[in-house]
Amino acid sequence: MNKLLNGVYRKLLRICTTHKDVDLSKLSHIKVGGRADIVVYPTCIGDVIKVLDAIKGKTDYIVLGNLTNVLIEAYHGVIIVLSNNFAGVRVVGNTIVANSGCPLSKVCSIACENALSGMQALCGIPGTVGGAVAMNAGAHGTDMSNVVSSVLAITNGKVRHYNNKQCGFAYRSSAFGESIILCVEFTLVPGIVDTIKSKMFEYLQTRKLTQPLDMPSLGCTFKNVGQVSAGKLIDNEAFKGYQVGGAKVSDKHANFIVNTGNATFEDVTSIIDKIVKHMHDKYDIDMQTEIKIIKEKSK
Repeated sequence: MNKLLNGVYRKLLRICTTHKDVDLSKLSHIKVGGRADIVVYPTCIGDVIKVLDAIKGKTDYIVLGNLTNVLIEAYHGVIIVLSNNFAGVRVVGNTIVANSGCPLSKVCSIACENALSGMQALCGIPGTVGGAVAMNAGAHGTDMSNVVSSVLAITNGKVRHYNNKQCGFAYRSSAFGESIILCVEFTLVPGIVDTIKSKMFEYLQTRKLTQPLDMPSLGCTFKNVGQVSAGKLIDNEAFKGYQVGGAKVSDKHANFIVNTGNATFEDVTSIIDKIVKHMHDKYDIDMQTEIKIIKEKSK
């Protein structure tokens, strides 16, 4: 690290847990990635604001959760992680209020325990609440727009409340592209615990049968094309089993790229580029990735 970054690192150490020269493959859900100069773990909103003040004007930064849908090559600057270190959650009547680092699966479990219905279809989605809201994650005909009532986020340096309509939810997107999501309120409806639990089990079994959950991946790689499943489009072109280095299109689900053991960033992106080119050249279809790809910037 250069002198400026070392100065930032020393400041961040005084705020919360901070590490330098971090191996991102150990954080990534697909176990792929290079090094990050600095990774910082704030535990409260106050920490986040202090971290941003320490970084401001000195270096680049990004905010990540569990890296369940982020493919990152390397990062020169500061990565702010909002994950288990930022995972407070509480139940207030028919609402669940969760910090952005809370696993979405945990919120779904808490909803079930408290006989609150509405999140059953979301129970198998990996990653954090913040990441799920930012990309409007969904499954089985339900997404975050159906259950989120409000969001607290930092936008343009200011803490702001958003109601559901202000969140700008659309297919796998929201208004929070440049914001830092801090806290999310879910408003649910009363239900019956056994009924909720049974439905959650059904959805989880479906995932287990149809997705390669036993191998490192980032979930669905591509967005659907209109009403057509991206997985079906890719499967129809016989890409299942296609492999570059340690990365492979899953034999179980064509929209999953898995790490067979030693995949690199270049291996994964080579497969993505191959599919994108094939679909464009053959059908004039522009495949859009559902995962976020962050390429290394020069120092």
